[in-house]
Amino acid sequence: MSNGARSMVLDSEKLASWPILLYCLIRSVICCSEPPCIEGSSLNAVFCKRILIPIVMKNVMTYVTPTGDFRPSVQHFYEMQIDNALELGWKREDIILATNFDFEYAGIRSRVLRRSVPPKWFIESVPGFWKCTKVWAMLELIEDGDIDCLSWFHDGDAFQVKRFENMDWLPDFGLTHYGWQETLCSGSMFFRPNTADVFKDWIASMYALNQCREERAGAPVFAKIPQRWKWLDISFNFGSQFIPKTYLSAEKPLRVIHFYPTSLRSWRDFCTSDNELGFPLAPEWLISLFRKHKLCYTRVL
Repeated sequence: MSNGARSMVLDSEKLASWPILLYCLIRSVICCSEPPCIEGSSLNAVFCKRILIPIVMKNVMTYVTPTGDFRPSVQHFYEMQIDNALELGWKREDIILATNFDFEYAGIRSRVLRRSVPPKWFIESVPGFWKCTKVWAMLELIEDGDIDCLSWFHDGDAFQVKRFENMDWLPDFGLTHYGWQETLCSGSMFFRPNTADVFKDWIASMYALNQCREERAGAPVFAKIPQRWKWLDISFNFGSQFIPKTYLSAEKPLRVIHFYPTSLRSWRDFCTSDNELGFPLAPEWLISLFRKHKLCYTRVL
């Protein structure tokens, strides 16, 4: 085939794909979500990576500590989380890192909490480390008006790998579980501004049960209000256990992967092809961020 004929074929292929891509873009605007990718299209990068249809949502992380600063190595996780959020198109003003000390990174200052410190006797099961503070922190953010729309809370080791679609269909909470069983996981969840009463009941449940594991204390609270929450697919909180089983049942592509990248096993399972699936679960840009922030198994740095 001559160069001219080949050029005409390529041009016709591009022109033929434009109606489909235009339809996807219009549909995404109507649905307020990102455009779906067209398998095999060379224009995927333009429509699916660079164009972001805005969704009103907050990205919330918390870190409350008795020392009033980050524990060694933990700071890198939150700096990396901010870089990843910006890479995925989150606005700086929609990223909330709630701490009990001043901190700033990449133009984002921490929201310093004033009341979210539970009694030390209750939460310090390990000296110098406070547990379950996220529930108190989110209650303070709601009561002070920082949460004015649907918000996504996630732990420092729960990494978003896909832009969220429109989540307006959610009730007051979108909860995640562990995949192999429907047990509440508090490491990734969505909540609305009208949920202060639930967080208060959650705190009361922790005291009543003398339970500093917020997931165990939260289960009976949510059991009483089934109309106010829904389980989300495991792709919103894909963890490091029973990976072949949970991957089979998860929606694809995954949205959030939850693991500790400095662990040899987790690094292998999520960031290399040397796992039971035969391919990495983390995208290349996320692996690059792990390396940038020294958050990878040290022997493969």
